Amino acid sequence: MNAYQVVELSLALIVSAISIYAVVSVIRSPDFRRKPVWIVGCLFGFMGLGISWNAPDDLTLLFGLQIPVVTVFYILPAGPLIVKAMFPFIAAAALIKKHSSPA
Repeated sequence: MNAYQVVELSLALIVSAISIYAVVSVIRSPDFRRKPVWIVGCLFGFMGLGISWNAPDDLTLLFGLQIPVVTVFYILPAGPLIVKAMFPFIAAAALIKKHSSPA
């Protein structure tokens, strides 16, 4: 594996864990009003990295909106495998809000 592939795979695992943990935290916490909005927000990624897995020479910085936070797809049936991982800023805000509220 290339170093860029390791970075992309690590980021994909981290952002998936953050998103899932934030959704579970919002569901279980009584501190959140409008829980459905927070839950949907935790599933969106806004900025991250992308890589063509077949030719991992370039790691691309991505700006945009993506749901779910990690996406893996082929361009064409015989084309390259693309992996994109975007950071869930709303999920991070939800975790900060949950952990900063008094117990």
